[in-house]
Amino acid sequence: MYQPDIQRIRRLVREGWISEHEHPDGGLFIFNYTQKAQYENVWTSDTLNCRGLILTADGTIVARSMRKFFNYGQWLPMPGTHIVSVAEKVDGSLGILFQHKDEYHITTRGSFVSDQAQWATDWFRQNAINPEGLDDSLTYMFEIIYPENRVVVDYQGQSGLWLIGARSKQFGHELYEAELDAVAEAHGFFRPTVYRMDNIEDILAAAMAMTSHEEGFVVRYSDNERVKVKSDAYKLAHRIMTGATFNRVLEAVRAGQLESMIEGVPDEFLGQVKAWKAEIEQKVAEITAECARAMSIAPTDNRKEFALWVQSNYPPSMHGYLYAYGQGKDINDLIYKTAFVNRQAADAPISEDEF
Repeated sequence: MYQPDIQRIRRLVREGWISEHEHPDGGLFIFNYTQKAQYENVWTSDTLNCRGLILTADGTIVARSMRKFFNYGQWLPMPGTHIVSVAEKVDGSLGILFQHKDEYHITTRGSFVSDQAQWATDWFRQNAINPEGLDDSLTYMFEIIYPENRVVVDYQGQSGLWLIGARSKQFGHELYEAELDAVAEAHGFFRPTVYRMDNIEDILAAAMAMTSHEEGFVVRYSDNERVKVKSDAYKLAHRIMTGATFNRVLEAVRAGQLESMIEGVPDEFLGQVKAWKAEIEQKVAEITAECARAMSIAPTDNRKEFALWVQSNYPPSMHGYLYAYGQGKDINDLIYKTAFVNRQAADAPISEDEF
């Protein structure tokens, strides 16, 4: 079972794979894998488990959230394991319950003070029944649902906390669906719908039949690993709302802000973002290399002769790059601005067949 080492985790924080935020009161630290880790597929025991992990300064576990899990197709079950439960995937924000100064609080996985965390804490304090009866050895996890926090699915004005998991802080084992049902009933939480399906083919078929008003399923295996199965209709709606296009990626690469741009882009879209980034980098490298080759053979002593040589040997699309390169200028920005102007579908979102 994973046991966090706060010094090792902080090395990963310095390297950019994990984020760290301190509680406003001090003394508590929340760790979450970064978009950089997600984009680069850097999944270690630490990055997988730092998904809202809360530690004290000496490394004591205050809250142990469920580890990162992937979309179907990104992850395969271990041989010998079997499906133990299939639950509705609720379309909200992950909320993690913890205690601080003898009070219950809910954090999101990256921030103690996000709007969702504050809303969820208020809802819990106003609506939870007998919170003193909760098992303090467990970390309880919720989906935070309220109209202002809508992602894609419209819950028709519903608000509240959907209990989606509970995990031992010390040992990491988790409650099963029937146990979670009992906790939710006793303490006034909502629960996702649980389905009777035990093979992945049936689950995939059911997801295909869903509308955009349903996100999909969370499938749990006998080794406690999970996998997400999202409906195509949901992914299409999310893709449109996310608005990831080639031109947006181009502008982010140009500004050196790709990591910020992809914050919140779902796993299933990152492959296309990577392909677009590679296309951009390849074009920049090709044009730069051709300019360098041209300068090695071009007449450069006389500017007029150089211009005539360029016009005789290269198409108009290359002239600006060669003139700028010949003057010793950095041509990267010029390439970003002009090389992709006529690219087809530059403003089109990721297509359905790229999921």
